[in-house]
Amino acid sequence: MTGALDQDRELAHDEALLPPFERLLHEAPAIIYVYDLIEARSLYQNRELGDLLGYGAREPRPHDWRELMHPDDIARFPEHRERLRALRPGESALFEFRLRDAAGEWHWMMSRDVPLSFSPAGQVVQILGTATDATERRRSEEGQRLLARELKHRVKNEFLPSVTARLRALARAADLLVDTEWTRVPVGELVERTLDSLPHLSGRIQAVGPALELAAGPSLTLGLVLHELATNAMKYGA
Repeated sequence: MTGALDQDRELAHDEALLPPFERLLHEAPAIIYVYDLIEARSLYQNRELGDLLGYGAREPRPHDWRELMHPDDIARFPEHRERLRALRPGESALFEFRLRDAAGEWHWMMSRDVPLSFSPAGQVVQILGTATDATERRRSEEGQRLLARELKHRVKNEFLPSVTARLRALARAADLLVDTEWTRVPVGELVERTLDSLPHLSGRIQAVGPALELAAGPSLTLGLVLHELATNAMKYGA
């Protein structure tokens, strides 16, 4: 136990001895690095990778990104490296990949790389990059995609049939207006035609009332209202 405490004190002491600018970089929420494309090695990193992924001071601390990178993303990295080699001044390249944290969970990371130095022939030699945790953003995007798929499903299976049914209700009211030469529509007949189009309600609803007639505009509106009431009765047992 004493040895572990001494190790913690030593790490804290080492960080306290960092120059102010180095200490500021060490506290940055992102990994900042300089990578040599020619030698294929890291020249600088502001903090250890384990700090960002929850590895404690006494746990084996990975130093090479490939130790923690998802195999599928390792397979994609050579393509990203070729994009880095083709960068021009002012250009940048993004790369999203997964790293395994101390608990064994995968974190999505996003790196942004820019050329830092070039060879006399114009080839990128060193790149400056940052890597930040993009897990929450990816989860949010996935949630939005799921929501979009659900909305698409509901539109296809609920909204369109509902609109079609309403249009049919309007068409029935319009047919009745044609039969009466667009004068006045008997309310009783409008009710009967609406209910006839809903066989599930056959024999379950009785229309009783005085003989009334409506003008063209109100009869179309009433036809829709009756359709809504009848379909709600079927859905909810009203």
